[in-house]
Amino acid sequence: QRSKTESRKIAVMENTKTLKGILVLSGSIGIIIGLLNLFVPVEFAALSDIQLGDNNSLLSETRAPGAALVGLGALIIAGAFHDALRFTATVVATILYLFYGLGRLWSMAADGMPHGALVQAAAGEVIIGLICLFMLCKYRRIATQH
Repeated sequence: QRSKTESRKIAVMENTKTLKGILVLSGSIGIIIGLLNLFVPVEFAALSDIQLGDNNSLLSETRAPGAALVGLGALIIAGAFHDALRFTATVVATILYLFYGLGRLWSMAADGMPHGALVQAAAGEVIIGLICLFMLCKYRRIATQH
């Protein structure tokens, strides 16, 4: 336990309209893509020439990340409105988008070029991830908590 006079340093994010806007936008994109994967996976995948068919295992492997995207998107949006979540939400958004995009780039190198929509998704994910990383670097500060 900490004594009443003992303090610790924690990372927090400045409260800016720009950061809040980025968090709302990136969280909303995550929720929308997640909901599409969760509730209409066959139709959504078909937009990129992916045929899921009636393979229950493949549908499960599509719906589960969709649900995760909905949850992470909600956390990211919550960070726009709650100071205590802002740093965590920015880190989550950075990791989510950068690694989704980098995973797609790795797949392009290892497997070849996918449908154009997935190439566009990769570009968007990397861009959003880099914007979130920039926000993280620009607006992070260390605060003392008592």
